[in-house]
Amino acid sequence: TVSKNPWWPAVTGFYRGRDICIIDCGRGESAGDCVLFLSRKNVKKITFTGFAGSVNRKFSQGDICGLKAYGGGAGFIEFTSADFSGGIPGPTLKKFEDKPQEIKKASVYTLPSIFREKEIFGALEKKGFDLVDMETANVIAAAKDGIKLSFLYYVTDYRQNFEKIDLEKLKNLCLRSA
Repeated sequence: TVSKNPWWPAVTGFYRGRDICIIDCGRGESAGDCVLFLSRKNVKKITFTGFAGSVNRKFSQGDICGLKAYGGGAGFIEFTSADFSGGIPGPTLKKFEDKPQEIKKASVYTLPSIFREKEIFGALEKKGFDLVDMETANVIAAAKDGIKLSFLYYVTDYRQNFEKIDLEKLKNLCLRSA
């Protein structure tokens, strides 16, 4: 079934004996808002799948990884008006407990602006971050008690040097994680 929800398009169905729903939650803070909406619908488990960019050589374009720690989450105004000489805005590393997966795990920094991320790649790597995205900290902040979260990332680039994304590999991974 295809949802006609104008905010978050969704497809529902049945996979491996379970009801599933795949939602395009949008980018950035919109993902957190989507989680708030889902918490009112008594959703118990969310597997967030998304794209992230690598800030160090531990992760390469095409890698798939889970979440071990996160940070960031500063709002757009705070982030875009920041003088990064004093460090990176938002909280630093916080540990995240996830189910054991047979994949490597990354520390992810959530930022609201992809156009200023180049300015802090070095600082993020020094603070122990592996990847950047625009959703993780927002999704975690919005999740209410009783919602089990897990994260799966497809690494799209190293410090904004992009290569072609293998969409077939990504599709199959998303279906296996459902």
